[in-house]
Amino acid sequence: MSRILDWQDRNTSVIFGDGAGAAVLTAGKNYLDSTVTVRGGHDVINIPNFMGNSPFFKGVPEAPYVQMNGQETFKFAVNAISQDIKHLLQKNNLEMDQIKYIVPHQANKRIIDMASMKLKIPAEKFYVNIQKYGNTSAASIPIALDEMNRQRLLQRGDLLLLTAFGGGLAHASCLLRW
Repeated sequence: MSRILDWQDRNTSVIFGDGAGAAVLTAGKNYLDSTVTVRGGHDVINIPNFMGNSPFFKGVPEAPYVQMNGQETFKFAVNAISQDIKHLLQKNNLEMDQIKYIVPHQANKRIIDMASMKLKIPAEKFYVNIQKYGNTSAASIPIALDEMNRQRLLQRGDLLLLTAFGGGLAHASCLLRW
């Protein structure tokens, strides 16, 4: 992330950080369900001058920095997390007390707190480690899962709900058994 941040822009430079995470997935019965939504909204979180690897890009590469409307992103994130959690619980006939942890994208503690309040779910159900690492973007959930596993917070058979959101105004969540 640090290479696409404008270090003069306090709306983004103090929020994003670098991180990496990976998971080994195997075929089995532990994946239960997921939901993915792409709403559009490139004006809320975007990289306006990013040329990517497209051979069709004819523009002159400029500083490809992330730009973000913080208030709109906050509202979107709280609503996205809340919508996905409710959807997966209802669709799978589950009650919140059956879920061991909700593992959210670690973008902003206030987003997690607001979703917790909106859904009336105790804050302890949400695993939070943003205070240690900051927003590591797409690595935040894999890092959290690794940390939870190393701390022995997870037992075989635990139900987890992973929930994330990001640029393009997309959000996705997954229900799985550890």
